[in-house]
Amino acid sequence: FGGIDMILASSVQRGREPSSRCFLPMAEILLIDDDDTLRQIVQAALVERGHTVHCLARADAALDTVSHVEPDLIVIDEIMPGLHGSQFLKILRDQGNDTPVILMTGLATGTLIEPMKQLGAAVVPKPAAGS
Repeated sequence: FGGIDMILASSVQRGREPSSRCFLPMAEILLIDDDDTLRQIVQAALVERGHTVHCLARADAALDTVSHVEPDLIVIDEIMPGLHGSQFLKILRDQGNDTPVILMTGLATGTLIEPMKQLGAAVVPKPAAGS
């Protein structure tokens, strides 16, 4: 999870107006994943590092939450019921929101990765269940 610190630092370098928490060891993170177990594992790891984590199981619900929480970082799964992570990211960017995004996926293909990188997302492999 050390990559999260690098992504937060790069958002500051890009001139994004992060919350003051970005300069502290703690960040406000929105975690979106329909897999309860993986969501709890990732949340626990982030909280242990001092971050505040808001969790949701669906990306469509997260669209409203983003404007209320104003997270420093969004970590989202790709394949979920309703909106997929990549669809969520496109809507977010169309709304002018430049919050850094980490897209987790077990389907890391070039056809997914390149468009998501062009929208400013980091694409990381999603850990397999039981690993």
